[in-house]
Amino acid sequence: MGDLGTDTALAPLGPAGEDGDGVRRFGLDLSDDWRIWTLNGGYVAAVALRAAGAATELPTPGAMSLQLVRGAVAGPAEVRVRSVRRTRTAECLAVELDQSGGRVAEGHVWAVDHGAGPEHDDAGERPADGPLTYPTIEERVASRTVEGPPPPDFPFWRNFETRPIDWIEDWNDRTAGPAVAGDWLRFVPVATFDDPFLDAGRVAVALDLYSFPSMTRAYAPPIEWIAPNVDLHCTFHRPSSGSEWILGRGHTPVAAAGTAGFTAEAWSEDGRLLASGGGKMLVRTVG
Repeated sequence: MGDLGTDTALAPLGPAGEDGDGVRRFGLDLSDDWRIWTLNGGYVAAVALRAAGAATELPTPGAMSLQLVRGAVAGPAEVRVRSVRRTRTAECLAVELDQSGGRVAEGHVWAVDHGAGPEHDDAGERPADGPLTYPTIEERVASRTVEGPPPPDFPFWRNFETRPIDWIEDWNDRTAGPAVAGDWLRFVPVATFDDPFLDAGRVAVALDLYSFPSMTRAYAPPIEWIAPNVDLHCTFHRPSSGSEWILGRGHTPVAAAGTAGFTAEAWSEDGRLLASGGGKMLVRTVG
């Protein structure tokens, strides 16, 4: 079982900007507890967010655009952060994550200090009932009436209590349907974090997670390809730390010519849209 707080903990590598370039450097050990194919892209995004938070004086993450250059694996890594632009209420930070001499991810995080301004919420209704109205995935598997695959055995899935909102009873004999998937997620052993950048990492995981699962819903079995996403874009609408449960939901509206694009949303227990995002997947045949 992984702990997002422990598994994104950063150790400063020397004083800030010691080389005169204004770059903050951090070391960390990436944890195998977040492996799904390679380490989950949302976990990598959580590391980038936490590094940006450690390098800015502004209190809140506003947005992130991250390129997932290659798969991360468990082991030592280095993160570098530099300020690209700073105003009184916003700062753009460039983040680079390297491992074993190669680039794993790079992108930008906007940190903001929210002030007065117009407010509206046209997000609509949350697309599911509350989390406790749905059985856990283990309860679903134990009670199903047809033989099917066991719960996913990747270490990644042990980091949550998971409550699927659109369970398919007979996964091996399903029909093609809407390219939409989602679950209620509660992180364990720690459900929320006081650090806004770290807690936004929970949301990034939820936005990343339902890319490939939503795409598979558009196809009847067998699925003979994988589709890792190569980027992740997150817009954080409001703080997430007040909600132990996060509803992650993804939609892959189009797949064509060996690629697919997904959109994603993350919702709170009390029905508020916490964040929205999306990315691009590269579809590759297995074998």
